[in-house]
Amino acid sequence: MLADIQKGVFSWLPSVVQGELSRNCPVGVNKFDLTLYGGESLTFDQLEKTRLIRKLFWQGIEGHEPNTLRTFYALARHARMVFDVGAFFGLYGMVAAKANELAEIHCFEPFPDNVQLMDHLLDLNALVNVNSHQVAVSDSSGDATFFVPKGKGKRLPDIGSVKNRFDSGRFADREFSTIDVAAITLDGFCEQQGIEHVDLMKIDVEECELQVLEGAVDLLHRSKPDIICEVVFGNSQIPKIEEILTPLGYQYYVMEKHCLLRADGLDSYKDDGRQSRKGGYSDRLLSTRPEDELRHLLDWIKRDRSN
Repeated sequence: MLADIQKGVFSWLPSVVQGELSRNCPVGVNKFDLTLYGGESLTFDQLEKTRLIRKLFWQGIEGHEPNTLRTFYALARHARMVFDVGAFFGLYGMVAAKANELAEIHCFEPFPDNVQLMDHLLDLNALVNVNSHQVAVSDSSGDATFFVPKGKGKRLPDIGSVKNRFDSGRFADREFSTIDVAAITLDGFCEQQGIEHVDLMKIDVEECELQVLEGAVDLLHRSKPDIICEVVFGNSQIPKIEEILTPLGYQYYVMEKHCLLRADGLDSYKDDGRQSRKGGYSDRLLSTRPEDELRHLLDWIKRDRSN
C-alpha cells in the first residue's frame, strides 16, 4: 500500500522532480516486484545499493533504457543461448530468463560487489538458468586491471572498465581505485564450456567493446549472434569494430520506441540528448537477420503492450 501511494504521487510530479526523486529510496519499502513486457515479474530488494534499482521502483520497466530492454526482451524470447557481457547486477540476464525459461544465460561481471548482488538477486528470483561469472571479458585470458570510481556509502560502481576512463574525458573528475581481476575471451569460454552456438549478446563494457569482439572472432563467424551494444561516440575503436562486423553481414540499427532505424555505422545516427555531451553514448542493435524479421519481433512487443 505504501509503495502504491508513493508511485501514485510520483506519476503526477514534474519530470525534473521525478528525476531527482528517482535517485532516492522510497520510504518504508525494502522489496518490490517489477512487471515485464509479457506480464512476468522480477523481485528486487537492496535498493540502497544502486540508483538503477531505485529507478525501476519509481518508473517501472520503462524507467531504464526502455528501447534497449524492449528490443532485448523480444530477441531473448527466441534465444536459447544468451551472453550478458558487463552485467553489473544482472538485470539483462534476469530479463532474458523471464522472457525465455528454456534459455541458458551467462552473465560476465568482474567487480566482486556487483557479482555478490547479482547472485543474491538470482537466488531471490529462483533463476536457475542464469549463470554468473566473476571475470572481465577481453581479447586475451589471464589477469587484468579493473578501474572503478570510488563509491559513496553502499552504492555500487556502474562505470568500471579495464580501460582507465578517469584520467581524461567525461569522468576525469572522478576519484578511482583499481583491483586485479581475472580475464577471459568468449572464444575460450565457449571452448571450455562446450558451447557451439550463441543467439544473443548484450555488451556494455565502457569503451572496451573492441577487445570483447576480438576475443570472440570464432564465435562471431560461427553463430553471428544478435548483439546489443553500448556505443560511446567518438570512441577511436569504432572503425575497427565495424571492420570485424560488417564483412560478416551485420547491419546497424538505432532502437526507438516504435521502430528500428537503419544506420550507416555504429555512431552515424545520434538519436537522443545523451549525445550532446562530450563522450555521449547510446545503444545499438547489430544483426545479420533480415530487416523484416527484426521488425516483426518488435511488433510483438507493441501488440503485447497495447493489450
